Amino acid sequence: MKSLEHRRVLARVIPALGPLLLASVLALTAACGSAAVQAPAVQVVEVAGGATPVPTIPGVIADCDIGPGAECPGADFSDMDMGAAAVGWHQAETVGREGLDFTDANLRGAKFIGTNLEGIEFIRADLREANFHLSNLTEAVLLEADASGADFSLATLENAEFEGANLSGADFSGAVMKGGDFSGADFTGAVLRDASLAGAFLAGADFSGADLTGAKFTFAEMDGAILEGAILCNTKMADRTINNDDCP
Repeated sequence: MKSLEHRRVLARVIPALGPLLLASVLALTAACGSAAVQAPAVQVVEVAGGATPVPTIPGVIADCDIGPGAECPGADFSDMDMGAAAVGWHQAETVGREGLDFTDANLRGAKFIGTNLEGIEFIRADLREANFHLSNLTEAVLLEADASGADFSLATLENAEFEGANLSGADFSGAVMKGGDFSGADFTGAVLRDASLAGAFLAGADFSGADLTGAKFTFAEMDGAILEGAILCNTKMADRTINNDDCP
């Protein structure tokens, strides 16, 4: 009876109490013998003693030893968080974890569907036929990587570095590639339907035979870019003109 009376009192009082008094009320309830009341679990965040802890990335993922030169063809990393994580924006310095380093790794046919790969390094990596559908490759580094035949459809590649990469036959349909550096990249036969390359660096890139239908190159740097045999239909060029040369 006494516990019931306390619960009724709390039902009337708690809505009017401020958050600073809530903990005291819960303690009083427990002392009076009422049913246990549990507050929602709260993640403890360090603000005075340092930066917020960031989950580390294990050294072995999908039976693959992570690191430069890794041999992981066909590995499945789908829906994983493997990218760089920055925290402490409210502090003088931003800290966190760095993205993984797959420099010179063999990841042919690997799956990264829906994976966070922000800031990760794939320098000179073998990414042939790899699947990056819906992945986040923001600021990723794929210098001189071989990603021929890879699937980057609907992926985010903003400010990524692909200089000198082999992207022939790759699928970039609907990909967001704004501000990325693709200087000297090989896009021959690639599909870039409805891809956004606004403000991208494309000097010397080869788009021979590529499908550029609906692609947007607004304000992109395209000095020396090769467009021979490319399909241009509703393609927004660097000067914001619409090219419909190859529309049916």
